[in-house]
Amino acid sequence: MSDQRKPSTESGFRLAGALYGAEQAALQAAGADVMRQGMRQFLDAAQRLTAVPVAIKKGNLFEYLEAAKFNYDAARKGSSLVAEVSAALGDPTAPADIVLRRPGGAGIPVQAKVSESSTQAARMLANPKYDGMVKLVPRDKAPRVKAFSAGLAKRTGQRGEAISRQYADTAVNVRGELALDDVRSGGTDLSEAIEATEGPRRYALKLSAGAIASEAVTAGAHAAVASGLLRGAVELAKVGFAGPAAMGGAPSAFAVVARGSVQSALHGGATATLATTMRHATRLPGLAKANVSTAMAAGLIDAGAAVYSFVKGELTPEELGHRLGQNGCGTLSGLYGGMVSGAALGPVGVLLGSLAGYLIATNTYQSCMAILERARLAEEESGRAVALLEAARRKLEEEKDEFEQNWRSLLSERGEFFRASLASIDDGLSQGDPEATLAGLSEFMGVCGLSLGFSDFESFDNFMCATDDPIVL
Repeated sequence: MSDQRKPSTESGFRLAGALYGAEQAALQAAGADVMRQGMRQFLDAAQRLTAVPVAIKKGNLFEYLEAAKFNYDAARKGSSLVAEVSAALGDPTAPADIVLRRPGGAGIPVQAKVSESSTQAARMLANPKYDGMVKLVPRDKAPRVKAFSAGLAKRTGQRGEAISRQYADTAVNVRGELALDDVRSGGTDLSEAIEATEGPRRYALKLSAGAIASEAVTAGAHAAVASGLLRGAVELAKVGFAGPAAMGGAPSAFAVVARGSVQSALHGGATATLATTMRHATRLPGLAKANVSTAMAAGLIDAGAAVYSFVKGELTPEELGHRLGQNGCGTLSGLYGGMVSGAALGPVGVLLGSLAGYLIATNTYQSCMAILERARLAEEESGRAVALLEAARRKLEEEKDEFEQNWRSLLSERGEFFRASLASIDDGLSQGDPEATLAGLSEFMGVCGLSLGFSDFESFDNFMCATDDPIVL
C-alpha cells in the first residue's frame, strides 16, 4: 500500500479535536444563531422605518437591540428565557414594547423609551398604562431618569397631584438593561442607539461578527487543546512501549511528542475555526449544526490535501479516489461516533468516540480496499493464464496446419517415385526375380530417406556365408 493511501491518524486527531471544540462551543454557537436572527429582525424594522426621522425611529429600533442582546445572553447561558418584540410579532401598538417570557409562565411587559433628555424620558414613562411594567431606557440615561422620576414624584406628591404615583412607579421600575434571573442584555447607550439607527447594516454586521468570533475562538481554543493533548497522549504511549532509546534518547523522544502535539493543536484549532466560518458563511440548512459543519470542514481539508498531492504527482488517479473515499468514510464515522458517545459521556465522549469512529472506519476501508485489490490482481493473473493458453492453442493449430500442408506437399512431390518403386517391387515379385524386387525396394527406401543394409542379393549371401555376426536392420 502506498504511504499516501495509509490511514492518517493526524486527520483523526484533527477531526476529534474539532468536534470536541464544537461541542464545547455549543452555547456560543446557539448565541451566534440567536444574535443573527435578532439582527435580521432589526434590519427588517430599519427597512420599514427608512422614511422615519432618526430622532423618532431610534426608539423603535432600540427595542430590537435590547431584545437581541438579551436573547444572545440567554442562549449563551443555556437559559430558556426569551425577549419578544411586540412589533416583530405584528402588534406595534401594544402597551408593552417587549415581553420577557419564561416557558409556561406569564410574560413580563417592558416599555422602552429613548430620549436625549432624561427629564423628557421620565415624563414619557409617567403614563398610567405603563404602571407596573419594567421601564427600559438607554444604559447611560437610567440613573438620571431614576433620579428625576424620584424627585418629580416627591414634588408632585407634595402638591397632591395624581401623576405622583406614576413618577414613583418609574423610579422603582426604570432599568438601563433587560434583566431576568441571571440573564442580562448589558444595556445600550444613547450614542449606540443613534449609531445603530444611522447605520443599521454596519451595526448589525458588528454584533453578528462579534458573536461569530466568540463562537470561533471558543471552538478553536478547545479544539486546539483537545487535539494537542490527544496527540501527546498517543505519542507518549508510543514512547512508553518502544522506549526512549528507540527514538534516539529521552530528549529526542519528548521533542517528537511536543512537535506532534503542537502540530495537531494547530490543525484542530484551524479546522474548528474554519467550520464556524463555513456554518455562518454558507447559510445552508444542512450545515446549521456545528458538528456537521465541523465534519464538513475536516473533510474539505483532507480532500484538498489529497487533490494537492495529486496535482504534485504524488498520487495516481486511483490512489486519489481511494484517499477521498477513505477520508469521507472516516469523517462520517467520526461524526456519528462522536454524536453517540457524546450523548452518553458528554464532551469527552465526543472526543474519544469521534477518534475511535474515524480510525475504525479508515482501517476498515483500507482492509476492504486491500481485499478488492488482491481480488483484482488474481483476476488479472487468471486473465493472463487464459490468454497464454489461448495463444498456445492457436500456435498448435498453426503447427498442425503447417505439418499437414508440408506432408501433402511431400506426398505430391514424391508420389510418382513411390508408385514407380512399388511397381518395380510388384514386377520383381511377379517374375520371381529377387534382384529386381530388391532394386525396387531399395528405390522405395531411398525415397523415404533410408537405405538397405545390402545393396544386392550377392552381398547378402556373402555376409551370411562369411560371418556369424547378427544382421543389423
